[in-house]
Amino acid sequence: MYSPVSPQLATAIPSKRLAGFYFFVFCVFGIFMPFWNLYLEQLGFSKLQIGAFTTLGMLSRIVTPGVWGYLADKTGKRMLLVRIACMAQVLAWVAICVLPHTFGYMAAVLVFYAVFQNGIIPQFEAAAMFWVKQQQDLYGKIRLWGSLGFMAAVIMGGLLFAQVGLSNLPYVVLILTIIALINAYLTPEVTEVKISTLSQPIWHNLAQPNVRYFMGFSVCILLSHAPFYNFYSNYLAEHGFSTVTIGWLWGLGVMAETLFFMRSKALMQPFGKRSILCFAVAVTSLRWAVVALMPTSLLWQIVAQCIHAVSFALVHVLTMLYLQTLFTPEQQGRAQGLYATMWGVSISLSAVFIGANWDRFGGQMMFMLASIVALLGWYFAYQLTQSDATKTT
Repeated sequence: MYSPVSPQLATAIPSKRLAGFYFFVFCVFGIFMPFWNLYLEQLGFSKLQIGAFTTLGMLSRIVTPGVWGYLADKTGKRMLLVRIACMAQVLAWVAICVLPHTFGYMAAVLVFYAVFQNGIIPQFEAAAMFWVKQQQDLYGKIRLWGSLGFMAAVIMGGLLFAQVGLSNLPYVVLILTIIALINAYLTPEVTEVKISTLSQPIWHNLAQPNVRYFMGFSVCILLSHAPFYNFYSNYLAEHGFSTVTIGWLWGLGVMAETLFFMRSKALMQPFGKRSILCFAVAVTSLRWAVVALMPTSLLWQIVAQCIHAVSFALVHVLTMLYLQTLFTPEQQGRAQGLYATMWGVSISLSAVFIGANWDRFGGQMMFMLASIVALLGWYFAYQLTQSDATKTT
């Protein structure tokens, strides 16, 4: 556990505290993402209802990330907002543990959960990027602790639920959200950010072609991830994989992204951002094709999960770099909120489509469509005017 930061150390990069928060908050995601839909299915909810839950939560990202971003840029108190959001997450999981598991109750709690969850990662990312702005190579080394937390959670979660059953999932997540809340209070505020008036609205940035191309690329890549984030565990279970194996496969993907974060600077430095982005889009498309065409092959699913180092980690680092260069420092909270909104719109719309058509067309077709959509993002990535001669930093 980390001690509070003294005023004298306020200007030092709080690497351990940033890493600690990343670790525990992604432990929550490591339980939620692979096993939550399996838990809902065990409760008797249909694929369409599960898709509706996802959509209701994600629809909140149309408005709330912008609100969180506005408040963060206006006040400069990013970590205060993160702490408030973490407290609300604890309350949401208490409600899930005690309320009846009807569609109405579950939908209401998940919307509440999503509204506050939208305030955590985007604003913490903005805070982390503020701290490492003079040493950007530190970002990957700090962010990898989130990946380690996710990996630990999915592997241990798979083993745990194989022994005690998925019915205990809400209690496990509740404990992890409490620990994440404690770490949020131990992470220092970005006290150097003094913003009395807001700068030019970020919508004016849309006049820049690079911003529009970046948004087009982001929407395509996010849409392509919808089957994976919503139904990959269900897809594997349908083809005979156990919860233990599912947990290990999720963990393998996160292990791959962790290795990338550890070596991100060395791997990216020789190349231009646009060239790397185009490569990442093509490999992402290949990943979803492999998942679709080899649903029963453990070996090929392992290969697909290893590609997570490119389709998520590489894309994520590049996204953070582009957000930092396409928007001013005073716009970073709203820029992160805008990106979260694009995520919410993309995932929520596609979740409804996938949930409604999964039983009719099958998971393989959904992942093939994801492969095609990812490839469409290559056009937008290629249109970015970042010269290949300009190396990443």
